[in-house]
Amino acid sequence: MHTFLHIRWIGLVFFAMAFYVATVPAVAQAHHSLFISELMADPTPSVGLPSYEWIEIRNGSRQPIQLQNWRVGTSSSLSGPLPFYWLGPDSLLILCTTSALPSLAAIGKALAITNFPALDNDGTVVWLRDPSGRSAHAVSYDKSYYGSSLKSEGGWSLEMIDWRWPCSGVSNWKASSHARGGSPGAINSVQDLQTDLILPRVIHSYALAPDLIRIIFSAPIDSNWFVRPSLIGVSNGADIISAKTLDLSHTVLECKLNRPLLTDSIYTISLSGIKSCHAADVSRAVTFKTGVASPCGPRDVVINEILFDPRSGGSDFVELYNNSKRIIDLSSLYITNRQSSGSLGSFVRLCHGPHNMFPGDYFAFSSEPHLVMQQYLVSSPGNFLQTNGFPSLPDEEGQLVLLNQQGEVVDELHYLDSWHSPLLQDKEGVSLERIDPRGLTQLRSNWHSAAKTAGFATPAKKNSQQSTMNQSGNTFLTRPQLFSPDLDGYEDYCVISYEVEEPGTMAAVQILDRAGRSVRVLAARSLLGRNGQWHWDGRDERGELLPTGNYVVLIMHYTLQGKVNYYRSGVAIWR
Repeated sequence: MHTFLHIRWIGLVFFAMAFYVATVPAVAQAHHSLFISELMADPTPSVGLPSYEWIEIRNGSRQPIQLQNWRVGTSSSLSGPLPFYWLGPDSLLILCTTSALPSLAAIGKALAITNFPALDNDGTVVWLRDPSGRSAHAVSYDKSYYGSSLKSEGGWSLEMIDWRWPCSGVSNWKASSHARGGSPGAINSVQDLQTDLILPRVIHSYALAPDLIRIIFSAPIDSNWFVRPSLIGVSNGADIISAKTLDLSHTVLECKLNRPLLTDSIYTISLSGIKSCHAADVSRAVTFKTGVASPCGPRDVVINEILFDPRSGGSDFVELYNNSKRIIDLSSLYITNRQSSGSLGSFVRLCHGPHNMFPGDYFAFSSEPHLVMQQYLVSSPGNFLQTNGFPSLPDEEGQLVLLNQQGEVVDELHYLDSWHSPLLQDKEGVSLERIDPRGLTQLRSNWHSAAKTAGFATPAKKNSQQSTMNQSGNTFLTRPQLFSPDLDGYEDYCVISYEVEEPGTMAAVQILDRAGRSVRVLAARSLLGRNGQWHWDGRDERGELLPTGNYVVLIMHYTLQGKVNYYRSGVAIWR
């Protein structure tokens, strides 16, 4: 009797389990609910794990996922369908070949699949595809993902750092730090759940065709979020009729329009928000420009600034300015140098994909922009692009040529280091700036050293020496004339601002007490831009706060032509 009841009890348990599996709802999975969290592309020489290739997948959702008919693929092969298998919420599973299963199943939960794709040692795209054929997640890895030249040679797995951002790219992957060379089926050894999750932002947009625009994002977006055209607005009466992400990285959104855009007309795109590929947060609304570009003709774009003698640890750069009313595609432009024989050197394409330069835009280019940005303030880093190579720019003299796609010269500059201000004690790290973008390029008087007050270079923004319309005379202004340096957030500083007429103006700025004695020097021999300012915090040369009282701001400004002028203004400290 007991045996019969025991058998019936076991039967009921199995029936209940079967009923549970049969009745678990087939929940529609959100994008990136199932993703690749670790992979072993090069298992030899082994550090401690079995010498097989494998990938680890993770269910990052709160619902079980049925894996039947899912597939794994690479850029060159596709696996057979996965068998019937429920992967529980927040669970890990190793996928491998049939021959590798016994060894890997001894380490963690593992599942063999037919025709498991080979993982290239040097890199490939590996992805998961759901039963409907949709790409659910992809990792486009290469050896740079390891972050270690030693570990990239074999025996170490690649692990995802923060599984909450499964589509973040190289910044979210590194070589395992586990003693065995990997952590299949367990929490990644390099896991670091960052508290600050950065949402994607728009980098730029362009028209691939008059009725087709593309939007480029800094990080993967939720492709399901943007399939609703109502989230995307276009100015001047155009409407979006469909939208889709293009690549496996989900960083390019392609939008079909109901009517063609006009060439060289600037359109404003508005997004009601941007949702990342995994996080629930949505960014605030954003607007940006797009348009259909036209061919670049001579002087439509001009050479506007050049650094040919960088500081130690720095890099050469060139800045261009859109001097026309056209939208110019930067990928249609090239730079090179002209050799002493008159022949042109190697051509360097400014960028390898379409990138609009709108009228009045400034863009800077360097083979190593990160080195430039370490030494200068770059307020628009999105307008500082990296080139693949760069023309040689000698320190004493050289010729830089800008060409369009037809090989026509758009602009050309033959520079000399003697064009720098003779008052400069050291020319290293000082750029040459164009004064008037509409003036002649090869006119020496149209170039000047960048201002000290601007940091000696202004890449990707208006030049410190650029001329302004209707400018006459020099202007100096001191505000407020009564201030209280008590750090209460109200009028803690005295601001001395200026605007000068001539490029190359020098200035010495000092603060005098009532007896006429100098108590603070704000600038001893400063090369000025066309405008700028100094701040005085009410302290003397020793950094000590000065007493309540009246003081004088004295500015001596002079030019190479021998013009010397003085500006005096009273200012008072109240403490």
